[in-house]
Amino acid sequence: MTMRPKKVPDSAAYFTGNSRLYDLMVGLEKLQESNFSKPRVLTGVTSRQWLSLEKLEKKLDMTLKKQQYAKILEQVSQLTRIELTDDNRSEVMNVVDFFKSEKYTSGYKLNERRKRLAQEAADSQSIEGSSVSVAADGSQATADAIDASQADKNSPETSENSKTSRNPLAGYKDDLGRFYALGRRKSSSSRAYLVPVKSILSADETSSNQESDSQKATKKHPQFLINGVPLSQYFHLQTDAESVLFPLLVSGSITEYNVWLRARGGGHTGQAEASALAIARAVCVANPDLKPFLEKAGCLASDSRRVERKKTGQPKARKKYTWVKR
Repeated sequence: MTMRPKKVPDSAAYFTGNSRLYDLMVGLEKLQESNFSKPRVLTGVTSRQWLSLEKLEKKLDMTLKKQQYAKILEQVSQLTRIELTDDNRSEVMNVVDFFKSEKYTSGYKLNERRKRLAQEAADSQSIEGSSVSVAADGSQATADAIDASQADKNSPETSENSKTSRNPLAGYKDDLGRFYALGRRKSSSSRAYLVPVKSILSADETSSNQESDSQKATKKHPQFLINGVPLSQYFHLQTDAESVLFPLLVSGSITEYNVWLRARGGGHTGQAEASALAIARAVCVANPDLKPFLEKAGCLASDSRRVERKKTGQPKARKKYTWVKR
């Protein structure tokens, strides 16, 4: 009787019931171990750049649980922190790109960069051709307008404005010229809009024409509204109103800006502290030189404390019932 040779499984995880998943996890772990001695970088990949659970299941042709999906992304995100060299660059980038969305892969970015460079080269050639034709016709004004438009496109201010991030927590200047920032405290949030106050000459100063402009004093009448209501009427406690005005008093800009606040959620104390944080951030956007003074006064520190929840079997978060033996 001849004995048939037993077929040895290709993978050690053959009998686990989900060998492909375990082989994938083992492969990612081995790749990390092979690059264990490599230094790590601080930059990582945001969660929106990864494939979603449904797309990854379709790509791997297997069903995944949420815990398995999170574990895979955790392993791959560790690979993004490995410093790339000539030895590991292609291997690590191929593995990371497999789990990324298409528009965030290195190949897609390289193609987009090539298209952008080709478009810029074509635009520059068209502008040069148009300027030559304009000069031949003798219309110098049109050529100057084209050169001015090209200079504005390449100016540092235009490039700086295009690169500025519109992060409400850091604050920014919107399209209407308002300095906008967002502040949060407990369950409250507040959005601050600051507009510089225009100087107004008094009636006596306008009537006297003999005084010089340097001797004329200007008067400023700033407006301060929160949810469309004046500050003194919105907050019943004076301490809340003072906490809102504190960043403006510290920076010495109490009369420099019209302030509009939009507060939502929580109580008066939470809205007051959220508004103070939003105003401080907006002032830093308007005048970055005031940031050290606001930081020293603690106006830019975000307080992340929250009310602790009540526990089951207890009257409050920490309080306990009196122990009774029987």
